[in-house]
Amino acid sequence: MHTRTRRMVILAAFGASLAILSEAEPLEELAEGNLVFHMFQHFLIGLGGFFVGRSLILLRPDGSLLPAHLLKGGYPWAALFLSLFTFWHVPSVYSAAVLPGNELLHLAEHVSFFSSSLFIAVVAPYMSRGFKAFFIFLFGNMNSMMGVLYSVNGGNLFWPYPAYQQNEFGFLMSITGFLTMSAGTYLYFVLSEPGSASRSTEAES
Repeated sequence: MHTRTRRMVILAAFGASLAILSEAEPLEELAEGNLVFHMFQHFLIGLGGFFVGRSLILLRPDGSLLPAHLLKGGYPWAALFLSLFTFWHVPSVYSAAVLPGNELLHLAEHVSFFSSSLFIAVVAPYMSRGFKAFFIFLFGNMNSMMGVLYSVNGGNLFWPYPAYQQNEFGFLMSITGFLTMSAGTYLYFVLSEPGSASRSTEAES
């Protein structure tokens, strides 16, 4: 098997496995009753979508799957990803998705996490190194700010869950957000990324 094909199969299989695992027992049952496990479930879904997306870009020898003029340097897709992430983490929306009878809303939530992460992986070759850094930093900052707000809020914003789980959820979200900001800054401002500038220039032309 060709090296590129083998990598594509491995990435796709790994991503699909993460997505399937996130919906399987016992994680699905744990997520229904615990806000932290629900957060972890969403993390696996998004990570699965990202790896599937990384496998798809290997279909093209130059690492780009779609015509550059449709992706606009990744800017609109990054904005869509952040908008969907923010929308689904509005406490009332997040809570409504887990209520009995709202299975379609819950499914839409999971599909949007998977598909938006997949698209971010696909458009990554079109992003400049600076924009990748900004996107990752902003995503981490959003996580941190949301986490702090959830933790310090005195009420029970995520009312289908016990109040103490909201504090745990907020704390973990703020920590992961800080780590994301740190990783993004290090990877894209400190380390070099050969070829990113040329791909970005080609994508924006």
